[in-house]
Amino acid sequence: MDMLAFDGPMGVAPTVAAGSPQERFAAGLFLLSFAAISGYGLLRLMVRRRDEARIRDWLVQLWDTLQHSSQPAEAHLLQGVRGAVVIAGRTTAGTAGTLTAPLSGSACVWYRVRVTRDDEEGSNGGTRHVVLYEDRCDPDLVAVAVADATSVVLDPGLCTRSLVPGRKNDLVERIVEECTRPPSDRQFLTPGPHLASLRDTGRVDRTALKHMSNTTGFTVTEDVVRPDIDVLVAGCVATVGKTLTLTAREGHRDGVTAMTSAQITGHIAARRRWQKRLAFALTAATLLLSTSGMLQLSR
Repeated sequence: MDMLAFDGPMGVAPTVAAGSPQERFAAGLFLLSFAAISGYGLLRLMVRRRDEARIRDWLVQLWDTLQHSSQPAEAHLLQGVRGAVVIAGRTTAGTAGTLTAPLSGSACVWYRVRVTRDDEEGSNGGTRHVVLYEDRCDPDLVAVAVADATSVVLDPGLCTRSLVPGRKNDLVERIVEECTRPPSDRQFLTPGPHLASLRDTGRVDRTALKHMSNTTGFTVTEDVVRPDIDVLVAGCVATVGKTLTLTAREGHRDGVTAMTSAQITGHIAARRRWQKRLAFALTAATLLLSTSGMLQLSR
């Protein structure tokens, strides 16, 4: 006997048969949604490729224009992207002369030593770095000499930003990075050589080295800027006196690069190669998903 399914008075909800128009419509919308996301990613990637090519051409042109100029410093103040002040010069010793980095003993024109306690935050795996000790050179500025030996000083925040896409920084060099992990089976921390030295000389308080339940370690870093490095700098003039002081502006492409024109060109070319492969993959995904989605809707 054939059985008929119907909605009875007991409030039984009707079911949708497999492969029904409703299911095909939902599947089509699902595929088209992912096609739209893939297409948006492709569009963003193409815009980034175009912008990085423009930045490459801009930096190469600036190096060629500024590096070989023998005119006074005023001629080096050109209008670059978004009105940034641009100079080319070489890192040089400031009023205190060439410095010696406290931990590594490296010759430098700027240094920063920092000790942090690294605490894990929440279930998302984020890390909070609590600064326990910091030592910076005085003055806390990086001096750059331009073609006529005019001195320009850079804010350290500007020096840690790179003009080249895909680079964190090109000027500040990390000489020391020592990580001390808290013991799992002993109560007392056994610090690394640099942390032990800072503790024994009283620069880091012994009580500050107590690790919490969420402490993942203690990190000692030493960052320096070496002398006689050719740099290209884009920033904002903060003060004008005997020297120019350049700082970074939020939301602008301000920063420093020590990469040559050839290195910048090679770096961008490598990025464009993997971006091209990614663009092919996104194009294929967009076409496949949109075609499948349209077929589902048209059935």
